Amino acid sequence: MESKTSEHTDTETEIRTLCDRVHNKHDRTAWTMATVRRLLPWIASTDGELRDSLVYVSLCDVLEMGNFQRNDLEWVLDEFISDRYLFRGIGPAESDDVFCRSFSLLIVDAILGTRAAHHMSTQTLQQVWDAYRDYVIRENDLRGYVKGKGWAHSLAHGADVAYSLITLNPPSKADVLQLFDIWRVKLSDGAYVFIDEEGERLLRAVFAALDVGILDEDDLCQVAASYGSTPVSNDYPLGQHAGENLKNFLMCWHIHADERRLDQLSTATYEALQTLKRQRSKWY
Repeated sequence: MESKTSEHTDTETEIRTLCDRVHNKHDRTAWTMATVRRLLPWIASTDGELRDSLVYVSLCDVLEMGNFQRNDLEWVLDEFISDRYLFRGIGPAESDDVFCRSFSLLIVDAILGTRAAHHMSTQTLQQVWDAYRDYVIRENDLRGYVKGKGWAHSLAHGADVAYSLITLNPPSKADVLQLFDIWRVKLSDGAYVFIDEEGERLLRAVFAALDVGILDEDDLCQVAASYGSTPVSNDYPLGQHAGENLKNFLMCWHIHADERRLDQLSTATYEALQTLKRQRSKWY
């Protein structure tokens, strides 16, 4: 169980040393909740190398190799879906707090990939789903790679959490359809052009919902149609960006449906693309 943290505040040098200990697979003394607690605050670092390559990787290693009880991991989940992490500074676009929020999602996903996650209660997993849904509605910073600071990638990281929850403890059909509609709104926002494989990460969750039986092919056809008929602004650049995001996502969706030989869905995504194309023709 969680205990009070030490009043000592680690320096960057101490954290780098701790990460080195974690990466030394023979030093099991580092695979503890004390290490997790020390690393937690550093997931918000704006140093991309420290955050991405050291702290994040170390947290994943400890969570995977440490012999943690379910209640330990549930405490970490509670921390990461709290205002201190997942919702820290949410609202304004292009704030450094996005790194804390986005990498909190990656750690949540790492926890969902542990053996202990299979024994977590339905209530706990639903709380994670609800927190992610609320988060993605409120997240306005949808940047991919940020020069000098590394990956923000909030949409893609969140899609990984959705995929894990869908495969681990399938949410309701209504929950999944609501999330896919939230993603549609995000893609059609137009504030950013998604060029960093966001669509591929979203589609993992889309097809997982089909594979586990939450949605059937008819459901996905209707979702695809809603993406194709999404109204986009006449303004440049927002309207242009929104149209490009929707087009690229549907093209990717169409290719995957075709590869899976889902003929009905392949046709539906193609028709959605044509609907979107007719709407965008006013720009050409």
